Amino acid sequence: MVEDAMLVVLKVGGSVITDKSRPFSIRMGVIDRVSREIAAVLSERRDLKLVLVHGGGSFGHFVASEFLRERGAIDAEGAYVIASYMDELNRVFVGSLNAYGVPAVSISSRGLFYIDENGVITGYVKAISMLLNRGLVPVLYGDVGVAGEGLGIISGDAISWFLAGTLGADRLLFATTVDGVYDRDPSEPGARLLSVVRLSSLSSIGMGGAHGMDVTGGMKAKLGMGIPYVRRIGEVIVFNGRRRGYIYKVLRGESIRCTRVVP
Repeated sequence: MVEDAMLVVLKVGGSVITDKSRPFSIRMGVIDRVSREIAAVLSERRDLKLVLVHGGGSFGHFVASEFLRERGAIDAEGAYVIASYMDELNRVFVGSLNAYGVPAVSISSRGLFYIDENGVITGYVKAISMLLNRGLVPVLYGDVGVAGEGLGIISGDAISWFLAGTLGADRLLFATTVDGVYDRDPSEPGARLLSVVRLSSLSSIGMGGAHGMDVTGGMKAKLGMGIPYVRRIGEVIVFNGRRRGYIYKVLRGESIRCTRVVP
């Protein structure tokens, strides 16, 4: 569906561009730095087609967790509030990208994806491939949407795996706040960075869970979502998006400290 080019899906974690421990706190300096690094690569790699996805961070996760705690579910009011805050964070990110010369365009995830009754994400990607073929950089995000018989959170991780697998991406890159996948919580003494993680052995890895406000499950959930898709994707990497220059380097295919994810 995407014309001959190097297709990359880059998921920028919400905790990279916001302070997940403080509600509605944007790391504007980080957003601008990420935008500059992406712009630099796109100016050098004319053959690169890029899809961006970002997480909810202290915007979507905070509001969703409040509604789930107080009401036990996301109702119509919750959907409106979550969507409003996610749209706000997305506007800031897309605005920064365009300010640095990236031809980014926002795509509302709630209108493209839903979670079926079995908990599996489904969506429509033709419009995304058409935008890519016209030289644009689609920017999607974790969002509220239809989930089973009600409403729920459609995570940026699920969207990223689905897009990369469905579009047959050459690379899927997860920019997080740690250097990759560890054999236990990376804050614990002796935690060891794994150079390769096999999804077939995921249950045996004692990695840490989520930190701060998170309604989507943390690292193990992030990787587990990829089991149906990983064989359709050329390369999957988890790395630290907080490290200056790493997004630039990984988009160029340079070696960085990271974890590679394989079937």
